[in-house]
Amino acid sequence: MGCSFCPKEERFVNPLFYKTLYPLSDNEVETRLTPTKIYTKSVIPEENCQLLKNTENEVIFSCEYDHPRGWHVSDRRYRFTITNRKYTSNCMLVELHRDETQVIDYSAYCIHLDE
Repeated sequence: MGCSFCPKEERFVNPLFYKTLYPLSDNEVETRLTPTKIYTKSVIPEENCQLLKNTENEVIFSCEYDHPRGWHVSDRRYRFTITNRKYTSNCMLVELHRDETQVIDYSAYCIHLDE
């Protein structure tokens, strides 16, 4: 029997956000998104994320995590935007903007359309 008050699983409006994001620079790593986590090969995984915005071309997360050096970080913002510009014939350009205490950090990724 179903539950009438069960929370609905959140899904991305645009399924392209589920694909692997391949970095376009050497100082970044492959990234995968779910509506609650950002998975990378980073030493510090982004967990306990809340999806603040979920549209066809943009998702914004607010994340918190415990740093290996012992401090807790909360409300770190990540904005992933599909630019609708192709980097190559089979690669859609995705921009990531990180907001860390008013310092904006930018990275570019590729979503392979033929995967």
